[in-house]
Amino acid sequence: MDAAAAYAYLVRTLGFKPSNILVAGESAGGNLAVALGRFLVMYRDVLPRELAPPGGLFLMSPTGDWG
Repeated sequence: MDAAAAYAYLVRTLGFKPSNILVAGESAGGNLAVALGRFLVMYRDVLPRELAPPGGLFLMSPTGDWG
């Protein structure tokens, strides 16, 4: 998942604290932001502690399940 890799880069390589990160997305990007947040929360027990969920999500008309 590219979003998770980018998030890990921000935290591990660049040194940002997860609480200082705001993930934003519009339309399909909003869905991607939700998916990243959900992934980080669901796998919190198996991911390294430094990959805590972000401080927040800013979603603008996220595209959800059309089914």
